[in-house]
Amino acid sequence: MADTVRTLAALQTLLANNAEGDIGAQDLRDMLVSVFEPQFVGCQLTKSGTQGLPNGASTVITFDGTYYDTDSLADLANDRITIPTGLGGWYVAVGCYASTGGVTPNSISIHLNTNRVASQQNLGSSFSPAGQVSAQPLLLVPGDDIDLRAFHSTGRTVAATTTSYGTTWLAVYRVGQAAA
Repeated sequence: MADTVRTLAALQTLLANNAEGDIGAQDLRDMLVSVFEPQFVGCQLTKSGTQGLPNGASTVITFDGTYYDTDSLADLANDRITIPTGLGGWYVAVGCYASTGGVTPNSISIHLNTNRVASQQNLGSSFSPAGQVSAQPLLLVPGDDIDLRAFHSTGRTVAATTTSYGTTWLAVYRVGQAAA
């Protein structure tokens, strides 16, 4: 029989009470592969089109696809990633490319439940398109929402985009063990 990787919550339920001796050899093998084999959990949202960014406003970046989504984290209808029940420590990374003749967003920011928790300022670029990236380790709880926002005050029309030079994306990766 194939070994089954189980969530921490499922293992705790299985092993909580063994008064009747119901834990079998397969259950123990499942526990070992669940505890000792790393499990990658993550999601990356992608953008295939162009989105105008108004001058002087923090704008939520819209997404229309996923590069990967291991545990149904993507919430494309709301342009965000939602942390599922039972998972806790995360590394959040973002990238935003803009095309406007050398003007890039003044800043991009990671927002947790609509509050900015990390941002990256841009000092400007003479290249178009040009981009920025930012990353932040965060301790998240089930139900937390992560989104990417861009801001500029250039007085010009700026557009977040995906080109052959780079992409606009939002990603999360679980780090450490899953929380109960």
